Parts: sequence; C-alpha cells; structure tokens
Amino acid sequence: MNTAPDTVDQNGLTDAVTAFFTFGPGFTTGMYVLTILGIALMVLSMIAWVHLENRRLNEAADRLRAKNGGATSPSTEV
Repeated sequence: MNTAPDTVDQNGLTDAVTAFFTFGPGFTTGMYVLTILGIALMVLSMIAWVHLENRRLNEAADRLRAKNGGATSPSTEV
C-alpha cells in the first residue's frame, strides 16, 4: 500500500506542507521577511532585557548607597 502523496518535491515536502507558511510556499521572499522579523524581534527583546536589568541594578545600588549613608563604597569612609 502506497500512502505517500502524489505531489512531493525534491525536498520531500508536499504542497500541503509548503502552503503552511504564512507568506507563501517554499523559499520565497516571505521566508526572508519572517527571518528578518524574527531576528529584529530577538534583538529588540535582548536590548529591552538589558535595559530592564540595568535599571534594576541601578535601583539596588541607590538603595545600598542610601543605607550606607551616601558613601560610594565602604573604603571611602575615614
């Protein structure tokens, strides 16, 4: 019994699989658009994460400075 689809390309994909992609079948311009959008989203999320962590570290440093009486480090007090 042969259960393989009749329309299989050289990559082993059927029309049903290649039609799954949002911007078109196969390696079209849409695939490049999706790739670029994914990379841009990843870079923006990394920048946002670094900004958030930097803000949290600065807030923690300010709290520690306030607890230490405004000194920048314990070794500066004489």
